[in-house]
Amino acid sequence: MTPNARLSSALGQCVRYQIANDRYGQVQSDSYQIVNDHYGQAQSNSYQIANDHYGQAQSETYQIADNRRYQVANDHYGQAQSDTYQIANNRRYQIANDQYGQAQSDTYQIANDHYGQAQSNSYQNANNRRYQIANDNYGQAQSNLYQIANNRRYQIANDHYRQAQSNLYQIANNRRYQNANDHYGQAQSNLYQIAKNRRYQIANDHYGQAQSNLYQIANNRRYQIANDHYGQAQSNLYQIANNRRYQIANDHYGQAQSNLYQIANNRRYQIANDHYGQAQSNLYQIANNLDIRTPTIKEQRLRMFENKVLRKISGAKRDEVTGEWRKFHNTELHALYSSPDIIRNIKSSRLRWAGHVAHVLTNPEMHIEC
Repeated sequence: MTPNARLSSALGQCVRYQIANDRYGQVQSDSYQIVNDHYGQAQSNSYQIANDHYGQAQSETYQIADNRRYQVANDHYGQAQSDTYQIANNRRYQIANDQYGQAQSDTYQIANDHYGQAQSNSYQNANNRRYQIANDNYGQAQSNLYQIANNRRYQIANDHYRQAQSNLYQIANNRRYQNANDHYGQAQSNLYQIAKNRRYQIANDHYGQAQSNLYQIANNRRYQIANDHYGQAQSNLYQIANNRRYQIANDHYGQAQSNLYQIANNRRYQIANDHYGQAQSNLYQIANNLDIRTPTIKEQRLRMFENKVLRKISGAKRDEVTGEWRKFHNTELHALYSSPDIIRNIKSSRLRWAGHVAHVLTNPEMHIEC
């Protein structure tokens, strides 16, 4: 290996290592940035969705509790005071348990849906982020993701609101018809006055206690669900981030290694071609200085004689397309006998001799042995 080739190989290796280190550092920095951005976005969306659904559930719970309390007072006031108090307590506990179970089921379902959606969105956003790094469109993608998140949140809120409104309307209609058939025989004026007085009394006695209990239960349940899902989401996001970071690093490392190998090969071929062109130019210059001439007429006659002898030896050849017999072409003759061109051999011998003479001329201490 010549000194120039060794120098080119060493430079190519240094360039490959430098590019690989730069690309790996860039990939690692981009991976950490992507993970931090998506984790912050997912955490913010989770808190926002939990607060929105909790506020909606609390408002609906208060509305249902008020409607049910007034309805129970109007329906069952004719019963004895002790029975009314017992029924009111039982009904209040039943409503609280039903609403708590429904709120718990809805909250768990919403949390699971949003967790699956957040996990899917995190994986999708990671893929989108990788393409956005190459295309330099991060600003536009961030705006689009924010718009999609808002649209999805509004859609979920509208769906749950319509479903809750339809269920409450159906329950209210069924209960109203049942109460009308059961208790219509009572006197309207007496029931209205008694119910009004009793309603205010029961409302003042039990509203504060029920509101405090429901608020405490809702807070405890919300903090418990939030802590459970936050720990699980944090563990899953960390695992996904690590896997994604290693995958992106491996992909970029393989691509960088392939590109460096291609660049090194191209550079090696370019250096070889440059040196070959320079050597060929030097040899031609030496041949011209030594006044070496190639007799064109003699070359043609010698080539014609060689081809004629080879055709006599080989004979004719059948054409594969037409099926007719024909003579061998010059290239077919040389390929058949695997014999190099005699003119090229003579020229190469002359060039080798010219190079030898030039080497002797540049080194006077050497001598030619004849």
